Amino acid sequence: MKSHMYADDCQLYVALSTEDVTTSENAVEVCLNDIKDWMSRNFLKLNPEKTQAKVFKCKSTNNPDLSSLTLQLSETVSILGVDLNDSFRFTKFVSKKVRKCQFHLRNFFNIKDNLNRPTRTILITNHILSTLDYCNVLLLDATDKDIYPLKLMLNNAIRFIFGIRRRDHVSPYYRMMNLLPIRKRISFKACTIAHRIFYDSAPIYLKENFEKFKRTTTIGLRATSGRDDFMFSVDKTDLNSKNLLYKIKLLWNTLPNIIRKCESLPLFKSKLKTKLLSDA
Repeated sequence: MKSHMYADDCQLYVALSTEDVTTSENAVEVCLNDIKDWMSRNFLKLNPEKTQAKVFKCKSTNNPDLSSLTLQLSETVSILGVDLNDSFRFTKFVSKKVRKCQFHLRNFFNIKDNLNRPTRTILITNHILSTLDYCNVLLLDATDKDIYPLKLMLNNAIRFIFGIRRRDHVSPYYRMMNLLPIRKRISFKACTIAHRIFYDSAPIYLKENFEKFKRTTTIGLRATSGRDDFMFSVDKTDLNSKNLLYKIKLLWNTLPNIIRKCESLPLFKSKLKTKLLSDA
């Protein structure tokens, strides 16, 4: 059983086998009882209303029998504001972002005549861009249709800053602000995470899923050959192309060698943004 702890929250993970569900179920039950006993000894109480359990499984797998578990199973579970379900579709997550951005933009448009452009930019950066960028790496495999509402929100934010009409094109204003589109913002976040993992500044639970590329020959490899020392090792037999970590590895490996060699995070971000802006 694995655990992940936050400031005031704790998550337990256990792998279930369809052939032996009872063993895993008992392990969860024993762990919960130990937590309850510890909290009782320290004059604390486990809140059953905020304690959730969720089973993630493939579509082809039957639902395991967890009737003896004292916890009530949930259809979705919220982790750091992200709602997860069996399908791992982030439609609800995107909708929450859009609603929050719409709320702020409506208020901003009501007072836009009293704000200069630098103040408008600060408001958009702090309230809209921060919302759009929050956990956006989860949308790395999303389709254009999935992220289209976020694209509209970003376009509306640009219109608010420059006071342009709805029918006017916003592409020139993206370049004027050196602002990355939604798809590029997601790639930027994924590459930043990969940089932290590669240069050992990421949490252990992320680094344990990545392995640096190791040479199998003493022959010098050209930096442009796609086999340099600043890449992650990717299993060619891995057919799970929708795996998020797998896609982060591929995205990092496709970056130019001169960018991946930047150990300084600010310098890496600067070069990465320049490349993404040129590709946009």
